Amino acid sequence: MSAGQVQVTKAGVTTTAVSVGEERIKYSTRALPDILAYLQNETELTRSTLVRILKESGRLSEVFNNPQRFLDQIAAILKYELHRAFTIAQLLGHSDIRVTMRYVRTVEESKRAAVNAVQLNSRTNVQVLASWQKEPPVSAAVSH
Repeated sequence: MSAGQVQVTKAGVTTTAVSVGEERIKYSTRALPDILAYLQNETELTRSTLVRILKESGRLSEVFNNPQRFLDQIAAILKYELHRAFTIAQLLGHSDIRVTMRYVRTVEESKRAAVNAVQLNSRTNVQVLASWQKEPPVSAAVSH
């Protein structure tokens, strides 16, 4: 970074350096752990399944804040959800987890549809409520 003066005369242009500064920027590069290998080892899920989960989560950029903490949290969440799925499979008497996952997927889709319906209804209700008169018209008032 530097600052100077410029003078333009008939004879030409002259410059004078007034100050010169230097700024050093420190940066570091850290090696990231192999995200998929770590999660695959912790959860026994396939790499393709893990990639899909991470992409759909929309939170993959958080790995750069604290990689180990991120991986530990993701692994814990996945283990918890897998445990729940296996428990449900056992309770329902399913020998194949894929059968249970069909039910879970259907339930999740139903929940999402219900939430969307509630959101749509609440927007409509807000619009209806906003258009209602706050006080009844004078002619509608009941006298005793």
